Amino acid sequence: MGEKYFTLKPGLDERDLFYLDPTILEMISFTAAYAHDYGVPCLITSMREDAPGRKTSTHKDGRAVDISVRGWNDFHIHSFMFKFKERFNNQGAYNKAGERRPIVYHKVKGSALHFHMQCQRRKSNLQGEVHESTT
Repeated sequence: MGEKYFTLKPGLDERDLFYLDPTILEMISFTAAYAHDYGVPCLITSMREDAPGRKTSTHKDGRAVDISVRGWNDFHIHSFMFKFKERFNNQGAYNKAGERRPIVYHKVKGSALHFHMQCQRRKSNLQGEVHESTT
């Protein structure tokens, strides 16, 4: 059996991983690789579940996850955020000020400090066109 690179907080439904935006999966993979390289944990604490007080649907839509920073020191937090922003800045969701924010290090009421990672809404290539099968 292989090595485990990230874990889910107890109570999270692992099937939700299949409904996350591919960019979020890349962000999780990037985080898991950093955590592995620096010997810090990678614990996903929130994916698509409903939570009281959420102001947007980014989690429900599979465009955001939260990752715990328990076990990370200030060096790891700040160096990771720098590398993460460098890698994902063009894919981050826009905040109310119109700035891209792929990652936020914060604490909301009733939670611990954590990374909130989010990506922009994916645009469909179909643009409303109907494609019929030829077979």
